[in-house]
Order: sequence, then structure tokens, then C-alpha cells
Amino acid sequence: LDGRSVKITAKSGANGRLFGSVTSKEVADAVEKNFSITIDKRNVRYEYCDGNHAHFLCTKCGRVFNVDISDHLSSQLYHDERFTVENVELNFVGICSECDHQSKAAPPNQDQQK
Repeated sequence: LDGRSVKITAKSGANGRLFGSVTSKEVADAVEKNFSITIDKRNVRYEYCDGNHAHFLCTKCGRVFNVDISDHLSSQLYHDERFTVENVELNFVGICSECDHQSKAAPPNQDQQK
């Protein structure tokens, strides 16, 4: 699943703390549902991401990349006097450079040549 992520929704209290936990079985089931990949729940690992970052989802290959958010953008998001920011989720959607390169290098299909 390198470069991909799974989002699991769970109930939380007013302070954002989880009621219980997200189990490895829930993660394995979500991976199978979203990517048609069966994994053993005993092989589930979690990746810690430190600092402010966004995600970029490639619409061709389905990979998800971490994207650094500049300090300037972070300060604008968190210190706007009109808001009290509790959480920021920033996602970009498009085509990653590897898929973009592959599509430009691929020969046109037969239908396009006629």
C-alpha cells in the first residue's frame, strides 16, 4: 500500500478523543473494500506523520503522497482571527508525475490514429 492511505471514521468525544480504538481488523477490512487487497490483520502497520502536511491523491494509480505545507500557509490557516481552527485537512487531487510521464510516453491507441 506504499503511498496509499485509508480513511476510517470513528466516534469521538467533544475533545476529539476516540471512544475505544480503531482495530487492525477494521483497517484490513477498509483496505480490502477500497483497494480490493486482502491483508492479514496481523500485518497492519501505522505510519506516523510529523508536522503539517497535505495529501495528494493520484487519480490514475490511486497512490496518496504527503505534501509539505509551507510555514506561511500554516500560519495563515491557524492564526486567522475570524476562526478558531481545530483541524485542517488539505487534499490535492490530480495526476502524479510518474503517471503523467507514463501517459505522455505511451503511444496513442488505435482508435485515436484513425
